[in-house]
Amino acid sequence: MTAAAALALPGSRVLLGWWREFADRSPRRVWFAHLLLHRIEACVEVEQSPPLPSIASVLLSLLATPRSLDELAGELHMERSLLSWLLGRLSEARLLERNGSDRWLLTPAGQESLHHPSSLATATATATAAAAAPSTTKGRAERRVFWFADSNPPMYLPLQQPPALPLPPPAGWTFDPAHLEACMNQPAEHRRLAGFPPEVHRLLRPEDSPTERVILDRAEQLCLLLTEIPPHIHGFAVRADTWQVQREPAVLTLGSAAALAIPGAEPTPDAWRQAWRTWCQPRSLPASEVEGCKLEIDGHLLRVSAPVKLVERLRAARSEALKGEAWILAGSERVRAAAALEIHEVR
Repeated sequence: MTAAAALALPGSRVLLGWWREFADRSPRRVWFAHLLLHRIEACVEVEQSPPLPSIASVLLSLLATPRSLDELAGELHMERSLLSWLLGRLSEARLLERNGSDRWLLTPAGQESLHHPSSLATATATATAAAAAPSTTKGRAERRVFWFADSNPPMYLPLQQPPALPLPPPAGWTFDPAHLEACMNQPAEHRRLAGFPPEVHRLLRPEDSPTERVILDRAEQLCLLLTEIPPHIHGFAVRADTWQVQREPAVLTLGSAAALAIPGAEPTPDAWRQAWRTWCQPRSLPASEVEGCKLEIDGHLLRVSAPVKLVERLRAARSEALKGEAWILAGSERVRAAAALEIHEVR
């Protein structure tokens, strides 16, 4: 990612505090991200659909408890054929499914939408686009904001009202609108997984109407705590001056596979080894003993199999690592994986 003003990284105690704060959600892994963002404002053609988001929301709420078509038709006082068609469209959007007894129930994606407001907004938008019949859709011009991480190539991020801060554009700052058009041209399933708005149809280029359709690219930065709660990764805004995390709402929700494509999300073994060395350095641990340790990453834990002498040194220093309270960050990208040290003595 493009270089920008250096930002201090959160220390071990901060990472430990974040882990404890989100322990009730049982995250599998966590990351700290200092993202450089392209805030792209562009004029796009939006497919207008019938006013169905409220109906989709009601259905998702009702189907927290599985129900049959007849039960839903009775509760909603809706014609069975129309309801059946709508349920089918929601099923195509992978929000609903039928069990063996012909009852409709929520999929994991549908359940996720009920627990996170930002996911609900995305789910209802997806449902609306899925439910719209071709004969009832029409396009309109609308200015929208799209967020891209400054990577190579830029990666679209479905951020929801992020408290990003503007910054002077770094040297060489540029954005090719073709990256935005590429998102629009992806298959529907790819767009859904990436969280790209399903109703956005095409980019309206400034060549046709320069005044109204100019594309704006503003450089901004955002700090996030990323937590993996399969099958999603959620991003929560972090204040860099106090390291306070905004627990709700999440400003980013991505499928795990999509989120792990962000540079730095999957550190190499060498990156974990370097993070371990960096933690050991100020503690005056002999290099031979440090290098003799075997490392294994397991979710949010970095398991360290260490020689007896190294463990004895840590015990004499009353190290927080032996209590499972030492955390490290791995990598050199703007997304760094965090892990708690779990040190075991090997004789």
